[in-house]
Amino acid sequence: MKLKSSQMLSDSSMAIARFINAENDLDRRLYWILSLTMLRGVGHTLDKRDAIDFPELREAVDEKWKNIQDKVTRDLSLKERNSALKEYELNFNWVPYDITDNEGMVLSVEETLQYTGKHYPPGTPPDHILNEIYEFWRVYIEEFERMIKKI
Repeated sequence: MKLKSSQMLSDSSMAIARFINAENDLDRRLYWILSLTMLRGVGHTLDKRDAIDFPELREAVDEKWKNIQDKVTRDLSLKERNSALKEYELNFNWVPYDITDNEGMVLSVEETLQYTGKHYPPGTPPDHILNEIYEFWRVYIEEFERMIKKI
């Protein structure tokens, strides 16, 4: 049996992929919010559903949460989600950059999507942020899934 949090994490990877491949700003905004919300929901689902469905996980989930090594990622993902949901502040923009030749002559100006908020380093590609949060949860969910397989 799979943990519900594992299913949610898997679905969040689809939302992240759609964010990365979005062809317009509306889709990008929607998939950013969906990705952040689902990624934050993984921990809630682990706590509120999986640890109830598998009582033997309760203590491990509580202990892991209390002693979690990467509180920075956990807390930043919460702050980023809150910015998006409570303030509709999406914290990414298209930023122009020059393509130059070896002599510094500007050949063209391109744009790249960059993080512009205050919770992660400015200029970070937003998909890197989503992938960092995804990897943070993947490690924990896989550990808990190994635990229930032994049960």
